[in-house]
Amino acid sequence: MRKLYILCGGLLCFLCGGLPAGGQSKNELSLHVGGGLSTLRYTLPHGQRELGLGGDAGLGYTRFVSRSIGVGTGLSLSRYSAAARLGGVTVSLPNQQDASGESYDLHSDLVSYREQQQATFVHVPLMLSYQSRHRHPLYAQAGVKLSIPLGARYEIRNAVIHSESYYPALDNTVQGPPYMGFGTFSGRSAEGTLDMKPVYTAAAEAGVKWRLARALSLYAGLFVDYGLTEALRSPRTESLMQPNAAAPESFTMGSALASRYAPGNRAIDKVSLMAAGLKLRLAFGFSPFDARQISAKQIPQEDALCLVQVRKESALAQRLKAADEAKQQRDIDEAQRQKFEAELRRMVVDVRLRQQQQQQQMLQLLQEKELARAEVKKAIEQPIASYTVSQTEPTSDQKSDLDRKAALLKQNPSLNVICVGHTCDIGTEEINHRIGRARAEKVRGYLVQQGVDGSRISVLCEGSRHPLVPNVNEKNRRVNRRVEILILAE
Repeated sequence: MRKLYILCGGLLCFLCGGLPAGGQSKNELSLHVGGGLSTLRYTLPHGQRELGLGGDAGLGYTRFVSRSIGVGTGLSLSRYSAAARLGGVTVSLPNQQDASGESYDLHSDLVSYREQQQATFVHVPLMLSYQSRHRHPLYAQAGVKLSIPLGARYEIRNAVIHSESYYPALDNTVQGPPYMGFGTFSGRSAEGTLDMKPVYTAAAEAGVKWRLARALSLYAGLFVDYGLTEALRSPRTESLMQPNAAAPESFTMGSALASRYAPGNRAIDKVSLMAAGLKLRLAFGFSPFDARQISAKQIPQEDALCLVQVRKESALAQRLKAADEAKQQRDIDEAQRQKFEAELRRMVVDVRLRQQQQQQQMLQLLQEKELARAEVKKAIEQPIASYTVSQTEPTSDQKSDLDRKAALLKQNPSLNVICVGHTCDIGTEEINHRIGRARAEKVRGYLVQQGVDGSRISVLCEGSRHPLVPNVNEKNRRVNRRVEILILAE
């Protein structure tokens, strides 16, 4: 906070007193907008970060100490966004107690998990700028910004989480029931706030300046901002997945930026700001002092008359030039203008026809793609059935079916699936769970042998809990002894 007071005091002294500029001093007030890459930068050891887009708007003030060098400050508002995808992550939370008082270790597998983050910052920059002396000058500026957070949020939508417990005293793993907080939970969502802190950001910008009028200029250039310090306050000590003793199915989810996978294991290493893109700035120039004008009393009479004559001749030359340009404009051949207008009309008709054709082609491609996707989903999710009692290894007919499914999965690398093993009602629950999981594992292993990436395939066993048809005869039981390959949300 002390550094913030020092920086604000220095900027106030600069604005009030300024720097010595001499006869070439100049001041500019500007309004700017910018957009492009505007994201939170961090590293996920067990996942993938998605970059975000955002914008920047604000006002600025620049004091030029010479025709080329200036110092500036201002105030701007920026929006940052990012997303984190976690896969293959297990969140461990030891020493929990169930309703009967037994101690267990909770393990939650993030099957499908995506978190969206958004943050808003106010920037107070201190920039050094340079401009070349051309008709359309090139400009560049660099400096540092104090970035102060206004707010930050995270959102988790449609997460798929599989939780199980391990009882050390019994040396036993329990994967159900769901009302105890164990099993597979789909469509889970959460949201909350992130605790950000002020940071320092390095900034640079370069581009071209156009003079629109005597005191009005337009700057257009590229900018890049890079965070120098950590933007997130000390992370929470809670786990990413926090059980709810009152309602085990309603466990809470924190942010991957601020939580931990396990005690002493933070999900990320550092959060900082990063932005790059295009910026447009409209600048209004003025001088802080009244310009001194030469009067006829300050120069000899002869020189004064000469100066008046030069001004008259210059004004007359400008009027003659304007009249000549107007005459040339009126002398444009009418036939050529009509020909040009006809050509423009033809070009407009051609453009509209091409746009209509492109829209029709795009609609047809989208319809064909949607039909193809539905056919692929139907073919992949067709169950692999007709298992015999205690059979886990696929038969040759089942492998032929799996070959077709593997080919479809390789043709659609964006699809992630889960193999779910089922059994009939013959045997105990424990035996059925072991056989059902073995069937699902064998199917996953065969798909991996056929070239499907194993990280895209999860495994789950439902045992005899979800029959397709009543287990009243052997024909129905063969239908229920199956493996389902379900497509997860993309």
